[in-house]
Amino acid sequence: MGQGIETGKRFVMIREIRVSNFALIDELSLEFDGGFTVLTGETGAGKSILVDAIGLLLGERASSGQIRSGSEEAEVSGLVELPAGNSELARLLDEMAIAPQDGTLIIRRRITRGDRNRILINQTPFPLTALKRLGDRLVDLHGQHDHQSLLDERTHALIIDDLPEVREVRERYRISYAGYAAAKAEFTAFETRSAELAQRREMLEFQSRELHELALQRGEEETLDAELRLLTTSVQRSEAVGEIMTLLADSEDSVEKRIAGVRKKLETLVRYDASVQPWLDNVGAMLAVLSELETFCGSYLDKTGSPDPERLDWCNARLAKIQRLKKKYSCSFADLIAKSEKFADDLAAIDNIDADRAL
Repeated sequence: MGQGIETGKRFVMIREIRVSNFALIDELSLEFDGGFTVLTGETGAGKSILVDAIGLLLGERASSGQIRSGSEEAEVSGLVELPAGNSELARLLDEMAIAPQDGTLIIRRRITRGDRNRILINQTPFPLTALKRLGDRLVDLHGQHDHQSLLDERTHALIIDDLPEVREVRERYRISYAGYAAAKAEFTAFETRSAELAQRREMLEFQSRELHELALQRGEEETLDAELRLLTTSVQRSEAVGEIMTLLADSEDSVEKRIAGVRKKLETLVRYDASVQPWLDNVGAMLAVLSELETFCGSYLDKTGSPDPERLDWCNARLAKIQRLKKKYSCSFADLIAKSEKFADDLAAIDNIDADRAL
């Protein structure tokens, strides 16, 4: 008939086709059995029209000129039985979110004169591009001047891969190749990283040495700040402690003496009224606190003395270095320590590049 339909493409079978108001066809319904089917007839009998109708089911473009004269729309539908174990087709159906019903697909194509065309696959609308992708996987449709898929080198691997005895080998190859690709990608990333580190070596060595020589310790900045505050406020602190001691003792009647007098009166009062006892207890505790405070102030004055100028200069200089590096690297003190460790790790990685590459 000059054109052909390979309905057994990778074991796909068109079981039934219905055509309505298409070209010269009013209504037509055909069912196909297994095996080989031949359509014969004289020229002009409509064989090519039937092939064109099947082409619409497979994603060929349609036009309003294909609608039968006197009708407003044409429709072609078909029942397609899918093969078992066709991995390529299964992946495509999964990608398109098409769920076969009992291993079959129902494809409907409606053409109207008003361009309100519709494509339904298992009652779900799809665009023409999707139907074309699916049709290319289902059926070979070719004429006497068309290339068949068997002549297309791209389909050879698909046909061979679907052979039962090849699937297991292909899956093992796929797993092995995936492992190889992952290892290759990891090695490429390693080489890229190694090259970047090698280019930065001189700068890394300088940065690492700069931070390493400072020997930063966690919590050091806060400790230095506290020590610097003590070193720079010795005069103010000595004056404050001296004034406290003056208030405690240097007067006609010291605070301690006056409170002792209050205590003596409370002792007399408590003999007559037991409810006064808590006040007597508090006054006794107050005398003990004042005595301890006086002792503390004397000891504090002895320890304060004059600040060590060298220690003061050292603290100021070290804090200045820390602040300069924090500003240089735009980070916190904790991040400075982390950077120091990171620079050291990067330099170690550079030194071990050859050994790591051998692994």
